[in-house]
Amino acid sequence: MRNDDPIEDTGNLLTDLWRNTSPLVRAGLFAGLGLGLLAGTYFGLRAGAELLEWGSWEPSVCAFIGCTAVGGVVGLAGGVVVELVVDKVRGPQDKKTKKRRHP
Repeated sequence: MRNDDPIEDTGNLLTDLWRNTSPLVRAGLFAGLGLGLLAGTYFGLRAGAELLEWGSWEPSVCAFIGCTAVGGVVGLAGGVVVELVVDKVRGPQDKKTKKRRHP
């Protein structure tokens, strides 16, 4: 791995997403990841219970990772759509400019 890589692991990626997204997008993304994690656990354990008898556990891992990833993408898309709708309903916001003092 390169030393100048800004994203070293998943923890840094999630931290960067937490810092750099708006509250609505952040809520959608992490709610989607959480719900996807729960759905992946449910489907993975349900499929895994039947498939472990045959000695195959790969489909349960795929269900776990796939549902988590899909939940994150759906949550991110939902957060972006909600933010766009809220911005459209609010209308244009006045940007306050800082007054500079000239010496």
